[in-house]
Parts: sequence; structure tokens; C-alpha cells
Amino acid sequence: MIGFNRFIATCSTALLLGTGAIAAEYKITSLNWEPYVGENLSEGGVLVDVLRQALAQAGDTLSVDYLPWARAVSKAKGDQAISGYYPAWPSDIAEGFFASSIVYKSPLGFVQRTDNPITWNTLEDLKGKSIVVVKSYGYPPEFEALMESGDVTIHGTSDDAMVVKMVAGGRADIGVVDPFVMANSLATDASMTGLSDKVEYNTRHLVEYPLVLALRDTAENRAMAAKLEESLDNMPIEQIVSDALN
Repeated sequence: MIGFNRFIATCSTALLLGTGAIAAEYKITSLNWEPYVGENLSEGGVLVDVLRQALAQAGDTLSVDYLPWARAVSKAKGDQAISGYYPAWPSDIAEGFFASSIVYKSPLGFVQRTDNPITWNTLEDLKGKSIVVVKSYGYPPEFEALMESGDVTIHGTSDDAMVVKMVAGGRADIGVVDPFVMANSLATDASMTGLSDKVEYNTRHLVEYPLVLALRDTAENRAMAAKLEESLDNMPIEQIVSDALN
């Protein structure tokens, strides 16, 4: 009986955190958005690795299901066992979910043809342009307003690689893209061979958009978000991401 009690005490100690909380496994959905996240990347991608490390500081674990973005969001919304979806822009937060503290800020701007670059300073300068966007993504409110204004022609497509391909093929003036995602696609996607000489990233960012974990609004997830924020504050995230991407 003494041995059994000692075993129970040891297990309890392993489960209890310094704050008195019980360790948990959190399930989330994500997408293949290389080089940030992806099921074929080391550790699931640097942003998943950052999230996993942050949760581990509180003794918690993470499991990730990678799906196309629209399905990732839909599955998280429909399955109560899933805590949330990641990485999300603030404009991607669905009703009944809330945003964690910022994990990283993703630069977002425009891919353009090398033989037809644009010069712009404000969104007003984009009027009259044709622009490719990913249909399932939410964009910054100011840009969404421009999209809906009728002052630009919007072409919706399925993913970031298609954004680059459509601009390279002359089917639009510019496309909205993250420069690291664009560079990764040009370097690794065989279907984009030969396009690197035709397109480039416009040097002016549209925005540096926060990437967050979209969490189902429950008391448990609110508590998890508080632990996550504390852990993220103590991590050199910029350096971790920079080392992984460069």
C-alpha cells in the first residue's frame, strides 16, 4: 500500500503544474502554409513548434490536424473536442472564438510582374488594378473595404501558389501574398518552375499582420490563453522564426 501511495503521489506531481493546474492535451487544426506551418515540415513548421514549446512550459501538449484552410476552420467550429485553429489572422476569428495573444507578425503585401511593377503609397493608389486574393482568407478591414468598393477588380483563387501563378501569367496586375510563402513556393513547387524571373515581391508591405491561435470561447481555453501569453512573453520568437526561415 505504501508503494501504491507513492506511485499515486508521483503521478500527481507529474500532472500538477506550478500554478496548480492540471496538464492537458490541446487539439487544433492548421493548414499547409509553408514555410510557417505544414505536416511535412520539421516539427510541423516553425509556428507550430513555437506554439508547442510555449504550451510545454505549462506542462501541456499539442496535437495538430493539417487540412486546407476552409476545412481547418470548419472542422474546428464543428468539433467541440478541437480547441481552435491556427495560425489565424484577426480577420479570420469566427463567431464563438477569440484570439490568443500574438504569436508572430506575418508581412503581407503584393506579388507583381517584374516587367510591370506598381508604385503605391496608400490603398487609393490601387484603384483600377486587378488583384488576386485567396477566397478563403480574411484580409485587413481597410483592404476588405477596397475589395468591396468596386474600385478594383478582384479575382479569387484557391491558395497562395495560384495567386503567384495568376500574376505571373498576366491574369491580374498584383496578388496579395506573404513574401516568405511566395519565396518558398517558387523554390519548392515544381509547377512554378521558371516563374521566379517573372514575378517579384513589391517592396512595400500592405501590413504586418498578427498571427494568432483562434480558440473556442470556453473557460478552459481562456485559462490556456493566459498561460500561453505568459510563455510567449518569455520566448525569443522573432529569433526562432528568423533562424528557421533564413
